[in-house]
Amino acid sequence: MNYGIITLVICLVILHVSIAIFTWMENRYMPLLQKITDHETLTMKLNKIGQKYQEIGVEVPQEFLQCPSLLVREAKRMELRLSIEVILVSLAGVIPPGVLVLIFG
Repeated sequence: MNYGIITLVICLVILHVSIAIFTWMENRYMPLLQKITDHETLTMKLNKIGQKYQEIGVEVPQEFLQCPSLLVREAKRMELRLSIEVILVSLAGVIPPGVLVLIFG
């Protein structure tokens, strides 16, 4: 058994998987994470400002007093979706390019 070829195949698979995961994180995960962070920051600020104005006695719309836990629930749902997506990208990355050429070639 030639260990050089096996080592080369393993290195190609690892390289293929790492490129796929890096590309996925760059294109999908980071923009969604930034969007969640921006939305969370804005919601928390509006909530604090709304509570301060309500303490003073100013009538504040209910949207500003909305509980931030709704955002946390949405973030967890998005995190689950992204986790499933990372697993699928990893599984797709395990397929060596040569096999894809044989299947579609």
